[in-house]
Amino acid sequence: MPARASSSSSGHCSKLRGPSQNSPCVASKRDVNITKLNYPLEHGIRIAFSNYLALHLVHKKLQLLHVIELIFDGFSESEINGAFSGT
Repeated sequence: MPARASSSSSGHCSKLRGPSQNSPCVASKRDVNITKLNYPLEHGIRIAFSNYLALHLVHKKLQLLHVIELIFDGFSESEINGAFSGT
């Protein structure tokens, strides 16, 4: 029967102790699985923030358009166009 590696923590790298000189630290299967789990979470957070930012900018644009409507309310289209043409 082949020898099996021990699953005790003495053979693994410790964040506090660091890798030993005789056995360099290699990512364990568990570390890789945790990384795979964290990636979708981080990616989802980035997408959620991106969506929030886009909605925030749309909201600010709508607020600005509303203010512009209030400023120019009561003016005719020709008066508004004349105000921007410099005539």
